[in-house]
Amino acid sequence: MARESALQLFKVLVSVVVPIAAFFTGLRASGTEWRWLAERRRLLGRSLLAVLVLVPVGTVLLAEALRLSPVLKAGLAVAIVAVGIGPPAAFKRTGAAQELVPYEIDLNVILLVSSIAFMPLAVALHGLIYQHPVRLAPGAVASVVLTRSLIPLALGMIMARLAPRLVGPLARHGAQVVTAAVVAVVLFAVALVWRALLGVGVVGWLAILAVSAFAVLVGHLMGGPQRGTRGVLAAFSAIRFPALALLLISMVPQGRRLLPVVLAYVVGSTLMVAVYGALMAALERRRPGRVAAVVNPYSPDGTDAARGAISPASSIGR
Repeated sequence: MARESALQLFKVLVSVVVPIAAFFTGLRASGTEWRWLAERRRLLGRSLLAVLVLVPVGTVLLAEALRLSPVLKAGLAVAIVAVGIGPPAAFKRTGAAQELVPYEIDLNVILLVSSIAFMPLAVALHGLIYQHPVRLAPGAVASVVLTRSLIPLALGMIMARLAPRLVGPLARHGAQVVTAAVVAVVLFAVALVWRALLGVGVVGWLAILAVSAFAVLVGHLMGGPQRGTRGVLAAFSAIRFPALALLLISMVPQGRRLLPVVLAYVVGSTLMVAVYGALMAALERRRPGRVAAVVNPYSPDGTDAARGAISPASSIGR
């Protein structure tokens, strides 16, 4: 009964926090270029490969190698296949500077749209391998994606385009709002079901942190030569969409048993991305004399800015 109440309360929080975060992410689109990521096909391909293929497949293989319990395996699988809106703006130290806002927004939109087909396909493939009858309809995913993320994100983007001066003050505080939203979800999860989170066990938490670290590493390596794009993709690769995870939990037999694992992954991935951002910032501070090319958001190939245009590397992640 307590776990059922926790699930319902967490659903309510996610249904409020995620749309707010999506809306403020859209507000940051003021002055950015449409189709930024579509014009950088290599970066787009690496991003989709990292988030949709390498991290899910690697998670399944890691869970098998560690010989985790069925509940831990299933919970991690649910958390990882729930791709969607990521909050890299909440972790400025990962490199989510203003130059990379188009990358963040375009990748958000592409992943959200892709999730409508990706999640049912991933669940079906998982069912073939592990012989379970769970099926997920694209319509159910589309309903969550549209109401929780795509529509609020689109509204924010439209407002940013039509009234940039009006939404400017709000957009400037967008990263803080997203940060507060993510922290609220994590703290609520910890406060609400801390006993269940402890029940995940040492092995479970170590496995969750290992998966989170693996996802961050994949995003970092696949993000290209620029520190900024690496930081954004690292966050997107690790942090998933809890609203879709809750949808899948509701369709899995005895899915309530997976809730602590999914919540633990929300906490663990958030912490891992924050640690990654702090480490990247520390590495840059130790190299004060070095310079790096500014990421040019209008460069078709996604490479450095015009020749000779350089700035301190730390400025990219501010």
